[in-house]
Amino acid sequence: MIHENSLLGNVYGVYVTDHHNYAGRIIGNSFLNNVTICFKDTSYFKSWDCYHNNFLGGKIECLRYEPYCEDFWDNGYPSGGNYWSNYEGEDRKSGPEQNLEGSDGIGDGPYRINVAFIDRYPLMEPYGELRPTVYSRQLADGAILRLTFNSIISNFTCNIAARKITFEVYWRSGTKGFAIIDVPRSVFKGEPEVYFDGKTIPFNKSEVDDSIHISFSYEHSKHYVEIRFGAGGGVPPQLSPQNYIVFVVLLIALLLALYLRKRRTIPSKAEPLPPPASTSSQKCYIFHYTM
Repeated sequence: MIHENSLLGNVYGVYVTDHHNYAGRIIGNSFLNNVTICFKDTSYFKSWDCYHNNFLGGKIECLRYEPYCEDFWDNGYPSGGNYWSNYEGEDRKSGPEQNLEGSDGIGDGPYRINVAFIDRYPLMEPYGELRPTVYSRQLADGAILRLTFNSIISNFTCNIAARKITFEVYWRSGTKGFAIIDVPRSVFKGEPEVYFDGKTIPFNKSEVDDSIHISFSYEHSKHYVEIRFGAGGGVPPQLSPQNYIVFVVLLIALLLALYLRKRRTIPSKAEPLPPPASTSSQKCYIFHYTM
């Protein structure tokens, strides 16, 4: 029995070879970016049950020598089979034959694993809860950024120049997710803010030694997460050559505008007024009217 494991980034998540076993069960596991399950030289295996697993990337290798060996990739209806992240079917029908109206969480068509094996009832959403998984990334200066999560993480980026970390989280709707991020303070020194789908969310923060500890929880579905660090963190953003030219042009235009404005507000030198005329040359006339 291989039950309720999370297997991340292995060459083989599960590798089964011939040891004269007759049956086995692989149930409730999550395979992330592995070659998932490899059956090799298993001529003595009679039956393996593989259902309620989540296959997220990677592939199945079934290298059977005996065509009569029975592998069961589902648990019948309505229990269902496995979740396959590359399954492209729809869920508009229901029933054992998937010919009744109404969705039931199971794909309307089977998922073909290879020419010999199919999952008759592929699940439309991941099964169960995803066990917490730790992801570590070494940055350019040797510092370690560590992320603990119970979601599928994709499109992870750490942009030191822009002072932000971004990624996407995904899992089955209606379940609770969480993320814990340990960020080296030697790389990000500003105060963090957490954005979920473009909006800020509350989070917990603490600092230990040279690390800032950020944690938050959320309702599962698919979300875009961005953690921004305020002024003073990391390396200041760098201008591209195009932006640098625009910046210089705008600066010159601003200085020129200020110079012309100053020229308009300074009064020009006025010409001196002529001296008043001498009073000795003026004549005074008095008119007297008699009625």
